[in-house]
Amino acid sequence: MKTKLQIFPNHIVDTSPWPLFTSLSLFIVTTNIVLVLQGFNSTILVVGFIALISCMILWWKDVITESTYQGHHTTKVMSGIRIGFLLFISTEVFLFLTIFWAQLNAALVPDIELGGLWPPIGIEAVNPFGIPLLNTFLLLSSGICYALNAIN
Repeated sequence: MKTKLQIFPNHIVDTSPWPLFTSLSLFIVTTNIVLVLQGFNSTILVVGFIALISCMILWWKDVITESTYQGHHTTKVMSGIRIGFLLFISTEVFLFLTIFWAQLNAALVPDIELGGLWPPIGIEAVNPFGIPLLNTFLLLSSGICYALNAIN
């Protein structure tokens, strides 16, 4: 393998087949999951999962090779990756904020179609102090651990 000298701080990615193969394997997996949920026997689902895992392994192998052996991940590239990850996390925060806002709005001002009650008649609410509280604690503690590791 021939290594190239990185003369500029940005990294232009080489052409890779993995995004195309990953999207095709994801398409196979999702369509076959829908078929299985509809009652069909789908043996192609296993092939889709194997193809998806293989694409993930080979794509990450290329990323690791670019970063460690070829030296393409400079400090500016790593900064861009961190900024991209933080933007992704912020979009997830806003997504959940909208979901929780819709829940709060429906609970505080229930529609007349729901009979003016929350939760509606016939729906049993989940105890928020059970598994949901544990899941929230695990999610927040893992985020704090990640943030502390990113600072150091």
